[in-house]
Amino acid sequence: MRLIKLVSLTFFLMVIVAPSHSNELNNKLTKITKAYIEHNMFQGNALVAIDQQVVAFVSSAKLPQSARFEIGSIAKQFTAVLIYLLKEERLVDFNQPISRYIKEFSGHPVGSITIQELLEHRSGLPRDFVTIAERDKTRDMTSLQRLQRLKNIFVSQNKTKRYSNAGFALLSLVIEAVTKKSFTQVLENKITKPFLLSDTGVISMQTLSSLVQGTNRLDGQVISLQTLQQNYAIGHGAMYSSVADLYHWQRALIKGEIVSKESFAQMMEHNHGLFKYSYNWPSNEGAKGKAITHGGSNEGFVANVSTYLDHQLIVVTLANEKPAYVSALYNQLANAVLGMEEPLPHENLFKQITNKVISKDLKNALSLFSEAKIAQRWDLPSAVQLNQSGYLYLSHGRLAEAEQLFSFLTQVYPDYKNGWDSYAEALIANGKLKEAKKIRAEQLN
Repeated sequence: MRLIKLVSLTFFLMVIVAPSHSNELNNKLTKITKAYIEHNMFQGNALVAIDQQVVAFVSSAKLPQSARFEIGSIAKQFTAVLIYLLKEERLVDFNQPISRYIKEFSGHPVGSITIQELLEHRSGLPRDFVTIAERDKTRDMTSLQRLQRLKNIFVSQNKTKRYSNAGFALLSLVIEAVTKKSFTQVLENKITKPFLLSDTGVISMQTLSSLVQGTNRLDGQVISLQTLQQNYAIGHGAMYSSVADLYHWQRALIKGEIVSKESFAQMMEHNHGLFKYSYNWPSNEGAKGKAITHGGSNEGFVANVSTYLDHQLIVVTLANEKPAYVSALYNQLANAVLGMEEPLPHENLFKQITNKVISKDLKNALSLFSEAKIAQRWDLPSAVQLNQSGYLYLSHGRLAEAEQLFSFLTQVYPDYKNGWDSYAEALIANGKLKEAKKIRAEQLN
């Protein structure tokens, strides 16, 4: 049952700063976090670390570093690492079709997909195999039920990159088939127990009560969400972790303590469970180099882990409220450590734009977005943020508003394929099957 309470701007701010970084960094991080909280742009935990030293821990509530948040698609990092561990043990070959490991897929198009294609999101699979409307019926889905549903999933001949949760769901089934154990058992045996990640795991009936509660912010109200199982998302989601565990996980990963350094290099090179990028900020002395990042979200959570390799800097941000400016926050926290001065949030641009969209003031919404884009505003809503906002309305049965937000998303970010998928899903929910079918056909060509 969902509880509704009025928005409150009160917050608790906790900052732990290593002595070597003095009060200057403390003040910067405090000001940044206060601004985000006061403008309803963040609620949750954030941790900043340089190599072995936690520079700062910031919480918008009285939560410890060990507080367990749902992490959404960050779970894909763990799935990718498990597959690499099996490769190192010579139990899987990335170039082999998955029917070699899951005999039930033989003779089906999905069986011809290789592990490499799944890892790179080049499998021809759709984004999801369970719709939002079906989630409540599939929360206790078994591995066999996932297998049966995925066995007949549509596979396109178009192998261009297309982000797919279904692909990582298949990888979890490969892991189970090869090890003859459940995904949860393999994760525990190979990662969480040996590396002492005691606040990381697959969401289960036994762990539900230990998780931080997720919330949604809609129309000036905060809606508390019931914590539920997500078995349909095993392999691509359905996991929880803490800022402390994710920091130790990233540090062990980049140091070659979990998979070999060669495997980690391949993961980075091909974006297997990670997304690499380069940064070069002229106004930051020495702030050049390579980074890896991965974000995740679900009904009430937004998460991100970013590692700036050349500076041994790790930033973990876990929010238990949507919408949230998590991407902007982790970037600004990192920039503060690296010495870049940036303006603090003084208004919620995202809220202004989305309010205009859902009130059908599309002309002014497009104008406001265009002006912010031309001005290169750092708080310009991203494609991911707009997508998450649309799903927020969709999950609460606000179908018309969801359709409007997804339609707006496709207009301002026409190359964002997930946006078109989401738009089609909203159209289906609204009974506009013909329009949805047309959009999906166009996107597959």
